[in-house]
Amino acid sequence: MTIVLGYARVSTIGQNTDNQVERLRGAGCVEVFQETMSGTRNAHSAVFRSLFDRVAQLRDEGHEVEVLVTKLDRFSRTTRDLINSVMELAELGASFRALDNSLRYDKNDPTSKLMFHMFSALAEFERELIVSRTSEGAKAAKERGVVFGRPPVLTDEAVRRIREQFDTGLYTPNQLARREGVSRSTIHRVLGLYGAKPYMTAEEREDANRKAGKR
Repeated sequence: MTIVLGYARVSTIGQNTDNQVERLRGAGCVEVFQETMSGTRNAHSAVFRSLFDRVAQLRDEGHEVEVLVTKLDRFSRTTRDLINSVMELAELGASFRALDNSLRYDKNDPTSKLMFHMFSALAEFERELIVSRTSEGAKAAKERGVVFGRPPVLTDEAVRRIREQFDTGLYTPNQLARREGVSRSTIHRVLGLYGAKPYMTAEEREDANRKAGKR
C-alpha cells in the first residue's frame, strides 16, 4: 500500500493553504505538511525537511511513499531546487506528483523522468517571462512619468485646501483623492473620517523630528 504525503505552501502571511490542503486530502493524502515560505527559500526550511524525514521513516518501515503537491511551483520556484528535491525523494524511494500539471516522477520510469525535466524547465521559463514583462512595464511607466514608492507627505497648505473643499459639500472623499493624487485612506485621515488616525503634514513631521533630535 502506498502512503501519500502532501506538501502545501504559500508565500505570504496574508495567504493560506486551505484550498491546497483540501485538494491534497481529496487526492488521498494522509498527512499534509504546510508552511508559509518563499518558494525560492523553502528547500532548507524546517517544515520542508521534516517532510523528507517522514518519507525516510515510512520507507524504513517498509512502505511505498508518494509526495503530492497541487502545482510544481508549490514545491519550489526554481528549476534547480525543484529537480534536486525530487531527486532526493527518488533516492529515498518515493515518487512525486503534481496535480495541476498531471505530472508524476518515478525514477524507474524513463518517460516520467523526461516529462518532469521538460515541465520544470517550461515552468521556470514562464516565470522568467512574467518577471521580464513586469520589469518592462515598470520601465515604460516611469518613462511616462509614473512615480513609484510611497507618495509624498501632504503639506499644511494641501491639507487646508482639502478640508475647505470638503466643507463646501461639492466633493466626496473619492473625488478629493483623485484631485489631489492621493489614496482614499489619506483623505480619510486628513478629514478625520471613519475613525482614521490623525494625519501628520510634512511640516508637522519635520517639526516632530526636530524636537526628537533627529535632525
